[in-house]
Amino acid sequence: MLAAALLAATGAHAQVQYRDSEQGNSGAGGPGITHVNPGASSSRNNCGAVGTPLTGAGFLPAGRAAGDILITLVLSRESSATITGPGAGWTQIYTNTPATDFEMYVYYRIATNTAADNFSFSQAGTCSSLAAQMSAFRGVDNTNPFEFAATIPASSVAFANAGDLDTGTETTYSEAAMTVVAGFIMDDRTVTQGAGWSQSFDSALNLTRDLGISLHYQLQTASGVKGSTTLNWDLSGAGTDNRVGIVFSLRPAGELRIAVPAATQANDVMIASVTYRPCSNTSGGACTTTITAPAAWTLVNSIDQTTGGGTGGYGNRVFIYRRTAAGPPGAGEPDYYSWFFGGAPVHAGAAGGIISFSAVDTSDPIIAEAGQTTASGGAPFTHSAPSINAPNGSMLVSTHTANSSGTWSPPATMTERADASSLPPNDDLGLSIEVNHELFAAGGATGTRDAVLNGPPPANDAGATHMLALRPALSHYAISALATTVANCDYAEITITGHAVNHSAAAPRATRIVTLSVSAGGATAVWQPTLVSGAGIWTPSGGSTATYQWSGGETSFAVRLRQSAVVSLSVNLLDNFGTAEDGTEDPTFSFVDSAFRISNGSNASLAIGNQISGKPSNAGFGTQDLYLQAVRTDVPTGACTSVFPNGSEVDVEVGAICNNPATCTRNVTLATQATGGSPSGTFAPGAAGTYPATIRFAFTTANAEAPFNFSYADAGQITLQFRYVTAAPAVTIAGTGGPFVVRPFGIAFRGANAATPIQHGTTATDPLLAAAGDNFTMTLAAYQWAAGQDVAPVDGFPDFGGTDVIDITGNGDTPNFAWDTGVGVYANLPGVAAGTVTRGVGCAGGATVTAAQWSGGTATITDWCYNEAGNVGLFSLTSNYIAAGITIIGVSSYDGSTLNAGHVGRFRPKQFALSAGSVTTRAAAGCSPDSTFTYLDERLDLGFTLTAQNTQGGTTLNYDGAYAKLDLSAIGNLNLGARSGATNLTSRVNTGAGSSSSGSWSNGVASGIAVQTAIQRLTASPFVDGPYAGLAFGVAPSDSDSVAMDTLDLDVDNNSVDDHKSLGVTTEVRFGRLRLQNASGGQNLDLPIPIQTQFWNGTVFATNTVDNCTSLSAANLSLGSYTNGPGGIDATNMGDSHISLGGAFAAGVGSLKLTKPSPAATIPGGTTLTVDLAAEGKTYLQGAWTGAPYDDNPSARATWGLYGSQPQNFIYFRENY
Repeated sequence: MLAAALLAATGAHAQVQYRDSEQGNSGAGGPGITHVNPGASSSRNNCGAVGTPLTGAGFLPAGRAAGDILITLVLSRESSATITGPGAGWTQIYTNTPATDFEMYVYYRIATNTAADNFSFSQAGTCSSLAAQMSAFRGVDNTNPFEFAATIPASSVAFANAGDLDTGTETTYSEAAMTVVAGFIMDDRTVTQGAGWSQSFDSALNLTRDLGISLHYQLQTASGVKGSTTLNWDLSGAGTDNRVGIVFSLRPAGELRIAVPAATQANDVMIASVTYRPCSNTSGGACTTTITAPAAWTLVNSIDQTTGGGTGGYGNRVFIYRRTAAGPPGAGEPDYYSWFFGGAPVHAGAAGGIISFSAVDTSDPIIAEAGQTTASGGAPFTHSAPSINAPNGSMLVSTHTANSSGTWSPPATMTERADASSLPPNDDLGLSIEVNHELFAAGGATGTRDAVLNGPPPANDAGATHMLALRPALSHYAISALATTVANCDYAEITITGHAVNHSAAAPRATRIVTLSVSAGGATAVWQPTLVSGAGIWTPSGGSTATYQWSGGETSFAVRLRQSAVVSLSVNLLDNFGTAEDGTEDPTFSFVDSAFRISNGSNASLAIGNQISGKPSNAGFGTQDLYLQAVRTDVPTGACTSVFPNGSEVDVEVGAICNNPATCTRNVTLATQATGGSPSGTFAPGAAGTYPATIRFAFTTANAEAPFNFSYADAGQITLQFRYVTAAPAVTIAGTGGPFVVRPFGIAFRGANAATPIQHGTTATDPLLAAAGDNFTMTLAAYQWAAGQDVAPVDGFPDFGGTDVIDITGNGDTPNFAWDTGVGVYANLPGVAAGTVTRGVGCAGGATVTAAQWSGGTATITDWCYNEAGNVGLFSLTSNYIAAGITIIGVSSYDGSTLNAGHVGRFRPKQFALSAGSVTTRAAAGCSPDSTFTYLDERLDLGFTLTAQNTQGGTTLNYDGAYAKLDLSAIGNLNLGARSGATNLTSRVNTGAGSSSSGSWSNGVASGIAVQTAIQRLTASPFVDGPYAGLAFGVAPSDSDSVAMDTLDLDVDNNSVDDHKSLGVTTEVRFGRLRLQNASGGQNLDLPIPIQTQFWNGTVFATNTVDNCTSLSAANLSLGSYTNGPGGIDATNMGDSHISLGGAFAAGVGSLKLTKPSPAATIPGGTTLTVDLAAEGKTYLQGAWTGAPYDDNPSARATWGLYGSQPQNFIYFRENY
């Protein structure tokens, strides 16, 4: 499979060039954006918080739902206040302080319709007026909610200290955007909005320092510039108060927006691949959903997959478009293009990509294309793009889709340029798309291109794929020949090739007709009636002119020209579009009476085939039986006849022309079958007309042809040349064989230089080479042929079967080799994802070694990148080396390793990224709603997701199994930290008994990591402390390969150096205790026992009024220490069954009573009630009832018929008025 893929592929040295690419995605569609409701404003004049803690649920917009976008404005009238933001889940998109005591903020979050939507914005230190208000909008794209990229730009904002409220401007790209204007005013003044606008809220607040905040909205019907510096919205009242107007727009859900690739230039051809789901509500039914493409895009093809999926509809649709760019984005092209979806059911997600290519024939860019549906199946979850027929030099573009969100591994010979999914991978409710490209060298059937949906995917869904070939733009024609010195009796065999601007092959369109003629002096030349090769229409005139109409699917044709006179001439070309030959590719043909030619041993001319460095021409792949023949024109007949008699041996001067490169240092070795003289010799190629060796040839065949073979110990293009001067009268017979290309046998992967092996690895314990996404050094080196290394099959390449052991590094180098060479991935261990090799700063460049980077046949490159973890099998591919169709391959096992053992590595992730941080307070108590605090020593749970990433932030999917070195079951590996204010609580985070951690790695992601821990009580004086509000937790894991967090943003030890990654959530812990108080009552009455939870408030113990969750089990309460029984209180009339316990505490107060003695007591008595908090699992509520430490269970004395402590010492006390 690797062999077929390599031989079908092409390298970078071709004409159509990849320019740039972008991708986009969209979640489910909707009916458009609507305004839901505003919440109530929240304001204060002192230190503390505004938002939900102050205003309660009324601050949140009524009717909000999960998926709505919440916009909150905050205005502070005290610049020196210490501000604490709203917490996890809220994103700040604007802040500014344009004037003293005029500090504004804009935040957003995607609503969950849970307590997580709460908003708390607080000020401390020097405080004054502070206000906030929230509004909700529905139908907004949850992935990319705004028209701006990350934060509201300054150009969208207008500041003034007098006059009206104006805004900056913003350009929208969606026709259905919701434009919003936020107003901030330094006084309690309202806004009079313009016509067509609606008001969400307009709050003019009369506070210590007055202020006004307002939000307005307008649904758009067209894209373009929104907002205006002359908006001129009036304000109530009068004055020169500072005011700021901000304009920004919300993007509708379901719109697929893809940026125009930044490097795109005028006349580039852009290919857009778009997919969305579903097709219809019926599996196998006709598609009922629709797509609307942007104007000026031409549909190439669409493929409907009518099955698969199911939730929200079945199947998916794929559309391929093309467009010729009018210029770069912003100067001819817009910044974005948008696709919209309709029909029924509502689309459930979309994804796509745009790729720009240069040097494409813009009038007829697509040579061939085809699409197909792909069925679901087992691993490796392959989706194959169909084979098409394309000429060499064309650019293949493949599109692969599947009805699940996932990531892709591209076909082995292709470069991935888009890999997008509608939902974060992996998710069976999404869909995904990959777009790749490849320059195609071989010509003919491309074969399929197989992309793998990495996985296992969440659902093995069906998909659809497409393949197209781009036509290179034709620049000129090139003329080449079998030989340029030809006897009059013979034919000049001439090949006409369409060329791109860089001289690579290009397929002329079928509408092109080229006219062939000859230069002056060729009046007697005759174009022969039969094509040597070509699929077009050849129409010779019978003389020196002819025409050829191209077929549209070929890059060259070959014909023959005969000339009876001794003359030199050239061939002229001109097609009906004005395209002619290039002067550097237009040889002069010499027709002479006598000439040497290369023949086939049967009296016919033969072209010397392209050769492999170091290989004899008569051995191995591409073997040829070559003969040298001297022919002359027989005067009476005009036919060719031999110059030398059969059986003669003749000394011939031999040399070679060094065509490309211009300088050669290695020798050609040529051998004949002569029995006398010098039957062999060596010589270095040089200039035309130089013959450094004299070698004897034996003309042994019936037609006086002399067999020979040769080899060349380097790479490049050369031409053999021969000369013989007859005795007096001296006649020179000359001729050439070629030009032909000699390529390296193969390319090996080496380390820091060609003499240093590359590091190999096949297991998770092999030494590390680099981090994924970091640059590393690797050398490519080109080598000659050696016998026994091209056996099965004999194909001209070193064998690379699974068990082949081929070491080409001792074969001798090829110092003249220099050509653009691409590097790709053929395998990975552990194999979850193949990964991609790239180059450059940020790993943003293609994995290509340019010709200029080769020196002496080697290329040492220091900026390689591999984006995955594990061990990687690499291949190199050099295509169209000097001439079209000449390919050199390299495999990382060509240094004596087997293919399976030739992986390079090992690579580790660069970093861990944290997401979805959460804290579950009072985890064992199961509070609903969630508690706002946890007691010290009480279990709280932390949750988060870790993602193993490369340097660029991409997920390293191969961090899996044995390659995942961070053991999540050992809590100590997480290196937990905690801080409240300036207090470092890390040493009190429980990682011992009672703590635990769980989680596992799958495809580079450990989701649902669950940590059970607690902040421990002090074990020494003063024993009590806290409360600790704003408690933040962080982690700082590091695996055995030293993979650590991507960023650290929490300084737990307060030394101004961040040392942990925050979970992004805060909570509070309190020192608590359970208190029971003594009680007394009448002998015939139930006796309530005061019980409450208390916390240390920093000074004293106080009722914990936010405890609405603590509950006790009656089984863990007991009675004892009875008095005055029998007759009084003892176990017979006051057993444990008299304990009556209510439900959960409310505001820190519980419900507990002892039912009246039964049988009734006849004399006063009492008992002691004790709560066994150890049995209850709540030792965190034990107190110091008998003195420190705090490890005592609470108890209280209950008495019946005894005086209490009320005034006048009555058992019962009542006053009547």
